[in-house]
Amino acid sequence: MSTDCHIIVIDDHEIIATGCRGEFAKAGLPWTVTWARNLSDIDWPEAQTLAILDLRLNDGSQPAEIIAELSRRSIPVVVYTSGEDPKRIREAIAAGVMAIVNKTAPIEELIEAIEAALEDEPSASIDWARALDLEEDFVKQLTRREIEVITLYANGVQADRVARSLNLSKNTVTHYIAQIKSKFHAAGLLTDGDRVDLSKATARIGLTSYYE
Repeated sequence: MSTDCHIIVIDDHEIIATGCRGEFAKAGLPWTVTWARNLSDIDWPEAQTLAILDLRLNDGSQPAEIIAELSRRSIPVVVYTSGEDPKRIREAIAAGVMAIVNKTAPIEELIEAIEAALEDEPSASIDWARALDLEEDFVKQLTRREIEVITLYANGVQADRVARSLNLSKNTVTHYIAQIKSKFHAAGLLTDGDRVDLSKATARIGLTSYYE
């Protein structure tokens, strides 16, 4: 049975905390919910506390640093995010989060993750496994040089600058980009094929971070 707990929702949008508060109350859970945009907004409670953290914060806060500070205070963290960013997910896992739940998942999944975390039990999730599997299965299809090229290009570096950085000709870089796009298309990771689409695809496999 769930016990009293203070839940801190760290998210850009207060409506997430409001929604959680309503759903937890509806489920009969004795949890107090407060909202913070970042660590500096938090009035640290003395009661048992858990943090719900979105990995995509507009102020540029680094999730790993937030998780480290919360861990220092013995506050377990459940990631609650809508972004497909395996790189951030891996960083969060490495930093010691207890669970990762997608915001599109049923609220019951979030509640179960919180209850497990309060018992010091980590819980895997589909997104967690999917993020790691995508990287393992797809990145190994890319050569070292392809990874170097696409990491720079997907981060906004123009082809001629990529060429200079890697001591290649621009034609060679253009060939690599076309070759990489073909692999992404074959894997179903690319639709439009433009720079934005490519940036999203490289973020999905953990090579870069992408923010809309």
